[in-house]
Order: sequence, then C-alpha cells, then structure tokens
Amino acid sequence: GLVLVDSAPILAVSDMRVLGQACDTLLFLAQWERTPRGAALEAVGILRQFGLPIAGVAFTRIDLKRHAKYGYGDADSYYGEYARYYSD
Repeated sequence: GLVLVDSAPILAVSDMRVLGQACDTLLFLAQWERTPRGAALEAVGILRQFGLPIAGVAFTRIDLKRHAKYGYGDADSYYGEYARYYSD
C-alpha cells in the first residue's frame, strides 16, 4: 500500500528532517506563485543534505485562469475553452 505523510514546511520546523528518513521517497510541494524560488531551492537543498530521496516537485493551488494566460500549450491552457464544462 501507499502511505502519504504531510509535514510542516521544511524551513519552518525540523520535523521533516527526521520524518523523511522513515519515508521511501518524498514529493516536494510548493504553492504556485507564492513560494519564493529561493525558499524552495533552500528547502530542497536541506532534503538533499540529509540524503532524503526526492521523487519530484509539484505545485499546489494553481490558479487555472491565470495559468492559462501564459499559453504554455499544456492541458491547463484550454481552461478558458472548457471552463463552463468544469463549473457546471
């Protein structure tokens, strides 16, 4: 089975530095357009310093309307066309 563990922010408290050692792998989450780049880089650096395995990075709380305006060509760029479909 899969067990997900949610921890406090890495830079705020040291819980994850200990808890992470009991995990097979970690997924680093950053709040879209709110988490400063430097803070994210420092947090990932701490995880690496402790030898914790990072599977990847994901963004949370993405504003789909604002993201669609960037025109990256991914699925979210179609938000404007399909917004009514998802809001019903």
